[in-house]
Amino acid sequence: VIAHPETVVRGRRHPERGGLWGRGYFFSGPVLQLALERRQHLWRGLGLVGEAKLTAASARFPIAGGDASLTHWEVHLLVGVAARMDGSNQKRGDCAPRAE
Repeated sequence: VIAHPETVVRGRRHPERGGLWGRGYFFSGPVLQLALERRQHLWRGLGLVGEAKLTAASARFPIAGGDASLTHWEVHLLVGVAARMDGSNQKRGDCAPRAE
């Protein structure tokens, strides 16, 4: 996690300087992402792609008068269209290129 804290606590503002490049950015903690993908062939090299992701992040960063920490979890669901651009008609059940 790279954080850029902009905080005011009890009327005290945290200065937006220091950290990386003196611009107020701080390395604040690790991030973990897990993803699963499924491709479904539709017609002549066209297909649908579905993906589910889980992202977890933990951060600790400076604020006015001290520091703060948080843990953040997110779930992402994505759907897209896939197309083969090599001109071949594929007879298998996916839209991914075959290994030759």
